[in-house]
Amino acid sequence: MSRSIVFGVSLCLMLAANVSAQDVDIRAKDGVNFSGFTTYAWAPHLDVDGDHPVADGSPLDLKIKKAADSELERKGYERVERQESPDLMINYVGFGTDITDIEGITKELTPGVKWIGDPQAHSMRSYREGTLVFEVVDTATEEMVWSGWVTELARTFEKLRAKAEKATRKVFTHFPQK
Repeated sequence: MSRSIVFGVSLCLMLAANVSAQDVDIRAKDGVNFSGFTTYAWAPHLDVDGDHPVADGSPLDLKIKKAADSELERKGYERVERQESPDLMINYVGFGTDITDIEGITKELTPGVKWIGDPQAHSMRSYREGTLVFEVVDTATEEMVWSGWVTELARTFEKLRAKAEKATRKVFTHFPQK
C-alpha cells in the first residue's frame, strides 16, 4: 500500500510540474554561448502609443522591467543604457484578448439550427487572456538569440496587469546563466 501512495504522490508531483511548465515557452538559438554576454539594455517601444499599458516609463512597463532586471542580475548580467553599446538588446510586447467559452450539449435540429440542451448541462464563461513576449537580440550580429513568452488568464485586464511581474519572473528564470 505504501508503494502505491508513493507512486501516486510522485505522479501528482510530475503532473503538477508539467502543468506549471506548460505556460512558459522558450526558444534559444542553437550554438549561442551566453557566457560571452555581460550587458543588456531595453529596446524602446516604437509601435506603442503613450497611453498603452506597456508604453515606455508607464507603471506596468517599469514593473515588468524591474522583474526581468532582478532575474538577469541574479544570473550575472548587468543592465546598461542603450547608448553604452550593450551585448544584448531586449524587446518585449504585451497584449490581451477577450475570450468567451461556450460548452454544452448541442443537437442540430435542422440545417443551420442548433439546440443547446438542458440549461444545467452547458456553461458559458468569459475571461481575459494576456501574453507577454520577450525577444533578446545579440547587438553584434543583430540576430535574435533567445525568446520567451508566457500567457496568463484572469477575469479582468486589471487582474492580468497585476500578474505581469510574476509572469515576467517566470520567463526570465529560464534565461541562460552567464
